[in-house]
Amino acid sequence: MKSPSLSDVRRRELAQIHIAIKQLGMDDAGYRDVLFAVARVRSSKDLDWTGRKRVLDHLVKCGAKVGRGGFKGAPKKPKPANAALIGKIEAQLADMKLAWEYAHAIARQMFGIAKLEWCDAKQLRAVVTALAQRQAKLGWIETVAEQVRRFGLAEDAGVQIAKELFGVATLGDCRIDQLKRITSTLIARQTDRGQA
Repeated sequence: MKSPSLSDVRRRELAQIHIAIKQLGMDDAGYRDVLFAVARVRSSKDLDWTGRKRVLDHLVKCGAKVGRGGFKGAPKKPKPANAALIGKIEAQLADMKLAWEYAHAIARQMFGIAKLEWCDAKQLRAVVTALAQRQAKLGWIETVAEQVRRFGLAEDAGVQIAKELFGVATLGDCRIDQLKRITSTLIARQTDRGQA
């Protein structure tokens, strides 16, 4: 399963914000007031990953319906002993705005089991770990993007360093240790230029 690129994730989240604004019937001034109150910015283009998440969470609390289809595909009747792990998986999916099908696909890929509710506790813990790694990876992809914006570089500067150092086409193809190295390389290069 190919990881979405940083710009794809950012575009999807910004689209969800704008859809939520329309659902709530907010005018431009009200929208910018929400952006400032929640994330201390006046334009959605200035939102980082955390800011986009906070704004989306706020808009959902206000009554907007965003995401990828709500609870479609949620486990029907998990074993009571596994309920806490299923709840953790649900929270991770919600945090990343992913459908239940994503977690079912992890179970299929890792164990050949089609549905999460058929997994035992050990297998569910492995799914939780896989999702936590994905969350961490997305966090590091956002960190690379923040450094690129901070230094006023071209939007693909992080991707160019990824190609140069690791021969990969997107940041989504990088491992976490590679994303950390890309971040430190961006900072080092800007320090060498006197911009850090």
